[in-house]
Amino acid sequence: VELCIAEAVTGDRHQKAEDKAEVIADIGLAGARRQLNDARGTLADLDRALELEPRNVTALVNRAAACIRLGDWERALEDCDRCLQLDPECAPAYTNRATARHNPGDPPGALADCER
Repeated sequence: VELCIAEAVTGDRHQKAEDKAEVIADIGLAGARRQLNDARGTLADLDRALELEPRNVTALVNRAAACIRLGDWERALEDCDRCLQLDPECAPAYTNRATARHNPGDPPGALADCER
């Protein structure tokens, strides 16, 4: 279905494959930057991936983690909520959301996420 939608919008069957490859590369680069403790670089790579594929759960959960490292609790919560709308079984999204809730002062919300 994604390919059909992309074709209807872009008129180019290969554009979707190229975008997918770029998303995978951006996520991989973000992982390497995370290993180097480059949260801002990680965030930039994942922003780029999500521009191309806004429903990518891996990019969303990893961007939430980068936001947590930078203390951007609100954006981390938004990414976790979006991720869980797309995949309610995504355990890392609950963990990240618990962290993002706890730090600005929502221990009950953090505990609720931990219990899932």
